[in-house]
Amino acid sequence: MTLALLIVSLCAGGLSFSLLGWGLYVSSKRRRRRNLAFALAGEVTGILRFIETGGWEAYLRETAEGRPARRRQPATCSFFVPKPVIFEANALSLGVLGPSMAREIAQFHALLGGVSGNSSSIASDAKKAGMALIQLEEALSLADDILRGLKPMLSRDRKFPHAAGSGSGP
Repeated sequence: MTLALLIVSLCAGGLSFSLLGWGLYVSSKRRRRRNLAFALAGEVTGILRFIETGGWEAYLRETAEGRPARRRQPATCSFFVPKPVIFEANALSLGVLGPSMAREIAQFHALLGGVSGNSSSIASDAKKAGMALIQLEEALSLADDILRGLKPMLSRDRKFPHAAGSGSGP
């Protein structure tokens, strides 16, 4: 009887220790997901502010329409958008945000990279400016979707969406 009681108590103790470890793992994963969501929301917001205050959308629209742009293109076109440091450092971890959100974030940065990469030839070519404007507008739309999708992850009051679920918000 004593041996059976000892075995049952050891099994129960091991099970509770395993459950405690699992709980810490889940808590740590949620914390990593939340921290990544905060960092990416900050980066996307910063890029949007940069585009907004720089007047890039208006510049591309005026150039695409063949009108003389009221704002001159900067001499160093490599600074069209800030370097996506958070995205680049965490590209392999985007999956914790869910496949849809990871896709949207990667597509957002790819679109901006395409616009930025073509920025040196935009000033002289209305067609390229028009294509860049389309890419920029699509990136801005994606940014809204990303920020809307990250919002539930940033709130302490809500449960995190399951990683396999949709990355889009309400």
